[in-house]
Amino acid sequence: MIRQTRTRRAHLARLEQAWPEGLPFDNVRLLRAKPAKTVLALDSARGPVVASFFGPQSLDQRPEGVAAAHELLTERLPAGAVPALIAHVEQAGLVISEQVRGQTAADLIRADSTSSDAAIRAAAIWLTTLHDLVERPDAAHDFTGRVKVATVDAPPAMGVEIARLARELTGLPVRQVKFHNDYKPDNVMLADGRTCAIDFRNTRFRPASVDAAQFLTRAAIYALSVRDPGPVNRIGLPLYVTQPFDEAYGRAISAEPMTELFILTNILLAEIKRSSRPATRRLLLARRGQHGRGLRKLLSLSEAALTPTPG
Repeated sequence: MIRQTRTRRAHLARLEQAWPEGLPFDNVRLLRAKPAKTVLALDSARGPVVASFFGPQSLDQRPEGVAAAHELLTERLPAGAVPALIAHVEQAGLVISEQVRGQTAADLIRADSTSSDAAIRAAAIWLTTLHDLVERPDAAHDFTGRVKVATVDAPPAMGVEIARLARELTGLPVRQVKFHNDYKPDNVMLADGRTCAIDFRNTRFRPASVDAAQFLTRAAIYALSVRDPGPVNRIGLPLYVTQPFDEAYGRAISAEPMTELFILTNILLAEIKRSSRPATRRLLLARRGQHGRGLRKLLSLSEAALTPTPG
């Protein structure tokens, strides 16, 4: 708590120096404090804003790239689909954007089945709008390193299926789209009919499955943390997550081999992040409340769905 208070005060002082036209500041909250990125939410003379300071350790988020992405997507997407860019102070590594107030898709997915369905559909519609914005020629995607890391000590059936999908997809050209790079329910805001994606990175080009798999994996974890799975798809995701997403996205992207590969590796990588040793990972997951409970359920569902039935 003391360290967070010091960090908040230090970055507030930086903000006052770098962006004096926003003064006075009030209701300052520290949302994130890491070497790569520190984020403050506050009220300013320009209204509620989010101030993001980017450090040299931030490899996939550079302030100039994030600012350019804000400008491009504001110009090309429907009004309100991304937070308005308020200021970019290059020498300070600072990007200031509109603070979007509302509920996250994550909150709604955890709330009840009706809210969850609506949030998933809204997020899928936003994503298909982004993916249809610009396309590049089809290209092969290299996921060798990702598969190697994810399958260390993986449950047997999941490891086998990931290896099979990787063999099937290696070298195949796939559609390349403009992508969000961190499209999870926590980064989709909904309020008064507005769907707005926040915290996007330097919006590069990747297969559409990258964003879809990121959202579907987290949505399944959040949903499973508060309700039973019901019927599941081929790799263990609840149909109440995949069906509304596919319908709103416009095609069954959740069932595409590359999406399945990214979902399965996402699940395993989410577990690996807790610790390098399997036994310790399980112990840490058990202590992580709702998120850990949802991830444990999803791991079990995926392994069960992919395990061949005897006989």
